[in-house]
Amino acid sequence: MANALTAPSLTSSGKGVVVAAAGGASASLGDRPVFTPNLAPGNFFRGAEIPRGRRAFNVSFSLSSANKEIVRERRTAVINAREVDRNNVNLRSALTKRAVDMVGANLRLQAMPNYEMLGLSAEWAQRFANEWENLFSLWGDDTRKLNDAARHNQFGAQMLQVCRNTYGADGEAALIIRYDEERQRRYRAGFATFVEVVDPDRISNPDNRVDNEFLCAGRELDDYGAYTALWVEKRHPSEANGKRQWTRVARETDMGRPIGVHWFPSMRPGAQRGMPAILAYLRQSRMMDVFDNKTLEQAIKAAFMSIFIQTDKTTAEALARLGQGEAAPTGDEAARFAQDIDTRFGMYEGLNAEGQAIPLMAPGDEIKIASASHASMNTDSFRFAFDRALANATGMSYARVSNDYSKTSFASIRAELIDAWRLTFADRYIFCSSVPAQIALAHLEECIVTGRIELPPGAPDFYEAMAEYSQHEWRGPAMGWVDPVKDVAGAGMRVMAGTSNPIAEAASQGGDFYDNIDATARAMTYAARKGIKLTFGQGGSVEPEPDPAEQAQLDEENGTNPPAPDNKPAPPAPQGE
Repeated sequence: MANALTAPSLTSSGKGVVVAAAGGASASLGDRPVFTPNLAPGNFFRGAEIPRGRRAFNVSFSLSSANKEIVRERRTAVINAREVDRNNVNLRSALTKRAVDMVGANLRLQAMPNYEMLGLSAEWAQRFANEWENLFSLWGDDTRKLNDAARHNQFGAQMLQVCRNTYGADGEAALIIRYDEERQRRYRAGFATFVEVVDPDRISNPDNRVDNEFLCAGRELDDYGAYTALWVEKRHPSEANGKRQWTRVARETDMGRPIGVHWFPSMRPGAQRGMPAILAYLRQSRMMDVFDNKTLEQAIKAAFMSIFIQTDKTTAEALARLGQGEAAPTGDEAARFAQDIDTRFGMYEGLNAEGQAIPLMAPGDEIKIASASHASMNTDSFRFAFDRALANATGMSYARVSNDYSKTSFASIRAELIDAWRLTFADRYIFCSSVPAQIALAHLEECIVTGRIELPPGAPDFYEAMAEYSQHEWRGPAMGWVDPVKDVAGAGMRVMAGTSNPIAEAASQGGDFYDNIDATARAMTYAARKGIKLTFGQGGSVEPEPDPAEQAQLDEENGTNPPAPDNKPAPPAPQGE
């Protein structure tokens, strides 16, 4: 049992990186020629530049494997995606909203053990689920943040960060689920399991070795192309001042406990690395940045050139008044001209209206303001098109991306929400079953192995039925209500028609039916003790049956106790003659 929780020991030697596995066997990649991959940008993930006068189907492209397309251009794509993510406020906001919709900041575990396959009862399943959910909440919501290797985020914030980067600029999620009893004793932690979030940049081939059949982009592969281990650089490549060092992290232990987790939305079968999900929008984003900059430049230039002075004098006369040109006064005439100007305008020196200076013009002159008319005056239509493209790239509704609800009605908002949240729920399921589920499985194993959760006598062994014991779902943010009255009424009608149930309706709003019932029962009991009757539902009230001791105390507090019977003996029954 102890071996199941012990990660492989990692050592190094002069001939590359050597791994000492849990069973004692060692493996080495040996000496291989150092290979520096060609990271020059290609054309696989760019719009086809079709020459003028040539049809689209005449443009030829070569068929390439998923790894050839992705591994070759991933570095350049990630650099560009991160730059846009940092500097484009619309894209940055959209990616954050997308992650908040998918997992939120408080992702909750809902345990659902398959008690039928385990041969156990539904009552046991409910107790097991409550125990696991409570223990996972204690671990993930730890105030000291001991669930995080860096002690920076709780579990919900960890998953929010990982989800945003996965569906944003990185295109991948990478983490290591560690188990350290010494750390647990040192910090007096409740659990020895904790999570280290890894920058995907650190996953690469040791010494930049060339890819082969069983090693690709930092992932060791088996005969079927599944990764069995990750090669993680000790520090980020940009911070490696001396010799770069790699560590082999197994995917799981011999007993099946997850360790190294590396996941990405796969674009094609056989892909070993991911690409930024926003890659298709990068070119449009840069064009929108150029458009905004040019629009601002035009507006500034128009502001400088929009104010001018109109005079009824000829050019020669105007230059003469300004002391320039051939007709400009000279000598005594120039002195008299200057003195006349000073005398005339000096009469109005300091004249103002409500603190605003009054301009003084020469006779026949007046100030004009030009109205600039150019393409930048119609920026809304351009921005609308780009925001639509951004909404499609992130899988969100236009109104959600742009925060502009002026172009939508109630029906259109609801239609957009249904369509967008259908994709959100699908992505949430895929992401949570690939990343948080691995953490939950490792946590459950520790709880069972250490005796925090006890299995009933005769129950199957945990390692023989890990899938049955660890079945669960994740509760994230709800879609929300456009019209609370109509939405609540619709939920009730679905339950009454048999197309849904209270458990599913509570889960669709991010809640738990059993928690809601328990909280309602506590609220009603407390209200009854205070003499208040709570009414729920449309037709009547639901009154709990109080405990006899609590009812007696309630009657005594309210002065409604029945009179105590006296101790006088009952009169004798009449006797017949």
